[in-house]
Amino acid sequence: MRGLNRKLIRDLWRMRGQALAIALVTAAGTTAFITLLGTLLSLEKTQSAYYERFKFADIFANVRRAPESVANELVRIPGVKQVTTRIVFNVVVDVGGMREPINSLLISAPREGEATLNNIYIRKGRLVRPGSADEVVMIEPFAEANGLHLGSHFSATIKGHRKELKLVGTALSPEYIFFGVPGAMVPDDRRFGVMWMDRDALAAAFDLREAANDVSLSVLPTVSIDDVINKVDWLLQRFGGVGAYARKDHVSHATLNGDIEQLRTTTEIAAPLFLGVVAFLLHMLMMRHVETEREHIGVLKAFGYRNRTIAWHYMKLVLVIVGVGICAGLAGGAQLGRAVTRLFAANYHFPFLEYSLTPTVFAAAIVIQLAAAVIGAFGSLHSAVRLPPAVAMRAPPPPVYRRTILEMLGLRLINDQPTRMILRHVIRWPARSLMTSLGIALATAILIAPMAVFDSAKHMVQVHFFMAERQDLTVAFAQVRPRYASIVAIEHEPGVLRVEPFRATLANISFGKRRRRITVIGKEAVNQLSRPVLKDLEALAIPSSGIVVSSSMASWLGAGVGDFLDVQFLEGRRPLVHLPIVAVAESYVGLTFFVLHMNIHQLNRIMADGDVLTGVNLRLDPTQAYNLFDALKNVPSVTGVVSHTAQLQAMRRMMQQTTRMTLLNVVFAAIIAFGIVYNNARISLAERSRELATMRMLGFSRLQVSYILFGELALLTFAAVPLGAAIGYWLGWKLTAGASNEMFRLPLWVEWNSFGYTIVTVLATVILSSLVVVRRVFGLDLISILKTRD
Repeated sequence: MRGLNRKLIRDLWRMRGQALAIALVTAAGTTAFITLLGTLLSLEKTQSAYYERFKFADIFANVRRAPESVANELVRIPGVKQVTTRIVFNVVVDVGGMREPINSLLISAPREGEATLNNIYIRKGRLVRPGSADEVVMIEPFAEANGLHLGSHFSATIKGHRKELKLVGTALSPEYIFFGVPGAMVPDDRRFGVMWMDRDALAAAFDLREAANDVSLSVLPTVSIDDVINKVDWLLQRFGGVGAYARKDHVSHATLNGDIEQLRTTTEIAAPLFLGVVAFLLHMLMMRHVETEREHIGVLKAFGYRNRTIAWHYMKLVLVIVGVGICAGLAGGAQLGRAVTRLFAANYHFPFLEYSLTPTVFAAAIVIQLAAAVIGAFGSLHSAVRLPPAVAMRAPPPPVYRRTILEMLGLRLINDQPTRMILRHVIRWPARSLMTSLGIALATAILIAPMAVFDSAKHMVQVHFFMAERQDLTVAFAQVRPRYASIVAIEHEPGVLRVEPFRATLANISFGKRRRRITVIGKEAVNQLSRPVLKDLEALAIPSSGIVVSSSMASWLGAGVGDFLDVQFLEGRRPLVHLPIVAVAESYVGLTFFVLHMNIHQLNRIMADGDVLTGVNLRLDPTQAYNLFDALKNVPSVTGVVSHTAQLQAMRRMMQQTTRMTLLNVVFAAIIAFGIVYNNARISLAERSRELATMRMLGFSRLQVSYILFGELALLTFAAVPLGAAIGYWLGWKLTAGASNEMFRLPLWVEWNSFGYTIVTVLATVILSSLVVVRRVFGLDLISILKTRD
């Protein structure tokens, strides 16, 4: 073994504690990078493959009733590749074991061998037989959540008639990777499902023979989606079309894309943080190591070793340390990445999961970490090779310490002499002190950011379920119904304590160059159950004229109070009106991102179809809830029932996954804080061992000497925590913005408790790592240290 290699091994053993700390940080960074990137690529690859294999459509449109021949007209639109027409209706399902009415979407099933868009993947059983009037294929998560299996029987209310159905197959669909009750905040597999039934049977039940009410289109990648949508809308208008929309506005696709974008944002934020910490630690380590190796470097040069040989020797030290961390990180990232991918995929319904951990991912992680190592060590290595032998073989000049401002002002300090030494040492090495504080601040930020996301989710739930949407139940009707008569009828149902009507209708809004399909909700002026809230979370009374928009819509449109929007309604006479914005409300639910609130009487006047409603919000007597559920199952006009209690439970289940990710970030942040503090303390101990030994000889106690090291770290930590809190708050803002999707929007909201937990965690880590180093102060060999040659 060459002499330099033996020296390398001895150096590594001598600094094994510091090397291990840096290796742990490198391993944590590599693990996080591979986990995030592997999960991101896996979801993207699975999404792309699923869409392609099962022909997920590019454009979707609903109509009241269109002849099947409309497909021939649509396919002639330039750029359209394929058109599929379907029959789609909301129905209420009665499943044994569930007292609540269950919402379901009933869709005409494709025939065997038929070339259609939005194909379904049969997991078990078979497709429905042509002509069968009682067979259905059910989406798999819904069947499993309700304990249904092949051959199970249940009933559904179809066009006012109760019908017994038989489950002959379970399936998945690219159209319903992520789905829930329309208007609901989160999906609930037990209370909402999708079923496919023979088209002829559906056509007979809903009087749509040789007709359809749903259209899907695929287009060439080179054409403008907006141009095709405009032509589709124009063609379907005479059939009662309510506005086509692109794949990007499809709830399932938009929600999945939102999670993918959140992962991408997290990766873009986390990777630079970890790389910066690794580069900083290596810079600190090598700077001190080269300084202590001055004489060795001078001797090596005197014996004829070339500069590049010496540089490569010290670079190998860096590469060995980083290499150990990278190897551990690659193994950890491979395992953790698969687990996190499954955790994300559990919210979605894929027939397969293509976990993408390619050599490219590993290569990228290795190259990036090595680049950080080289950057971190470059400055110190450059100093080493430029050091002339004669200069290197002399001891470095002692540092010059100056009085601090506090001393100049004549202020006495606690434990005066040691405290002055702490302040002077911090000021003597400002760059090192600043970098150490910045490193601890980054560890603090990495901990605060995920807790900010968790706090924001809790705040969103609090505002949505307990301030804005406080109803127990939302009931939707198949079509508009007389408002007064419907309220009176529902008030007489068992357990109903309060009824608040609403009317929902689709419209296109325009403001400048911005145009979007939205839902207009008409409500009474004053509501106790479902009402918009202002930024200060006070309830907002809906004015008798004008419209109320959400803050998200106002931001997207670039509009505010006093601006006018063009609102083109897509139902009935399709009126076009010019309405002023009279208020901006807070709304955290994605589906209400683009909802206009207006007075129900004003909306009914505009639509000119009478005093009507499309649904009601209810407050219930809990003891009578099941009696009401039984009654609603037999109301033909009811097509949807949303339990807000069930929605709250589903949201809390989703938030449990966020808690796991938060704990993982706590571990990573603790590793980073430990690595930074431990290395800084060890470097400080090595630099000041002679100074500390001299103090011991002068009569200072071990605790006083330890105070010098611990006090410096405490001072730097005290300066770092506020900065880390500010950086973490900013990172939390970036992450919450990335987490927002079509289902919900996360407002940035950080509880003071989270700052407290973060500070306690960081301080505990600093104290633990400091104690490891301070323990060495008690074992200082005073004689050997003081024999060191000046």
